[in-house]
Amino acid sequence: MSNYALLLAAGLSRRMEGESKLIRKFGEAPIVRRAAENLLAGGVDGLYVVVGKSAPKVRAVLQGLPITFVDNPAPEEGQASSIVAGVKALPPDAKTLIIALGDMPKVSPRTIRLLLTAHGVSTKGLTLPLICGERGHPALLDLARYREELLALTGDVGARSIFRDHEDDLLEVEAQDPGILLDIDTEEELDELNRRLDLE
Repeated sequence: MSNYALLLAAGLSRRMEGESKLIRKFGEAPIVRRAAENLLAGGVDGLYVVVGKSAPKVRAVLQGLPITFVDNPAPEEGQASSIVAGVKALPPDAKTLIIALGDMPKVSPRTIRLLLTAHGVSTKGLTLPLICGERGHPALLDLARYREELLALTGDVGARSIFRDHEDDLLEVEAQDPGILLDIDTEEELDELNRRLDLE
């Protein structure tokens, strides 16, 4: 086992009222469960889910999945705090890390497989999916090269600074998957995506 994924599910829902947006329904399943199931179906060897203040509810909707939970005691410090907590929890055999967002339930398992396969035959340490030339999520990193930089992250920009600073070590893969750009931040976005889902 060497290919791991980190699903960030500790963020604060600042633009949606009430319960955590991650446990809202997207189709028949909660948003975060869809995101987790897609990662598992994509062939990762292990999935670590970083949770914060909504941990009990997020844990409940992910019940039954083969995942490991990681607590982030300070999610208000930004996305980087979740990445650091997750990386610290990874087992020693972890070589490749996919960082995915809990509010992106439309990323296809095929995209996950594509990233893992492309990275496996590349000399690059970073891999991102593209659609029509636009970069999306999730991000893949070689831990042998970038573990220390991940552990040094701060603020709310995630791993973006690593990709910005190491463009020469970046592989971009055309994924043909609109889901790599679709995150859910507002009630309107969730309603629109559910409407589209009904038409599929």
